[in-house]
Amino acid sequence: MTSPAAPALQLDDRRRAIGESRLAELPSLRTQLEMARVIKEYHIWLAVRIIEEREDQPQFRRHRRLRDLLEANALLEAVIELGAHLQPTRQPWSMERSGDRWRCRVAWNDRGNLRRCAGRHDDLAAALMIALLSSLGRRRERPKELSKDGEQAA
Repeated sequence: MTSPAAPALQLDDRRRAIGESRLAELPSLRTQLEMARVIKEYHIWLAVRIIEEREDQPQFRRHRRLRDLLEANALLEAVIELGAHLQPTRQPWSMERSGDRWRCRVAWNDRGNLRRCAGRHDDLAAALMIALLSSLGRRRERPKELSKDGEQAA
């Protein structure tokens, strides 16, 4: 007697499952970037691969401008372009140099709330990419509303 076949995963279900497993790769990519001396093109393509598998993010491989920037070795501009096409879009908030290290912050509007993430690295583009990757790992829940007295609403 044969057992019933498992139901086939729908495309959206499969993409969601792959996206969740790719999301687990974010800390590994951040660690790779932190250990690298400078960001390389393959770091950006790895980030693109992780982002593309998420159901809430757009596809990048057909995005001609990103390809052109990477071919021209304009890595900082490519990272900024990557952030501009995330949903919601991430924009560079600040870029500060202290000694040999860059501290970059990206900001985005999440349902009316300003969110920010920071990244630190010796390489400016790597610091910005670390901040972008950190923003993808953030929870997307809306904070609880506060009452007029400053207490959380039930």
